[in-house]
Amino acid sequence: MRRKIATVFALIAVVLGLWTAISVTPAMAGSCKKWTDKNTHGVACYGYTQKYYAAMARCNNRKVVQGVARRMGSGAWSYAYCTSVNSSLTYGYNKVWG
Repeated sequence: MRRKIATVFALIAVVLGLWTAISVTPAMAGSCKKWTDKNTHGVACYGYTQKYYAAMARCNNRKVVQGVARRMGSGAWSYAYCTSVNSSLTYGYNKVWG
């Protein structure tokens, strides 16, 4: 009887361990690469997830511009151009939703 109980607890520990490992895999969470210059902020995101992302830029004239929305995991670049509002880049950031 003790052996059966020990086996059940061992199996539960293995299953929980695997479930935890699967649920927090970095590839599933996604990772992003950034690029900036004096006028533009760009981002490309990789990894499996059902979210979307876009580059965002806060410009020196206090306007905020958004790049094209991309599906997370596509690796496609999204660029936000401050030149589109006749300004230069103050800082850039990434917007993720979904």
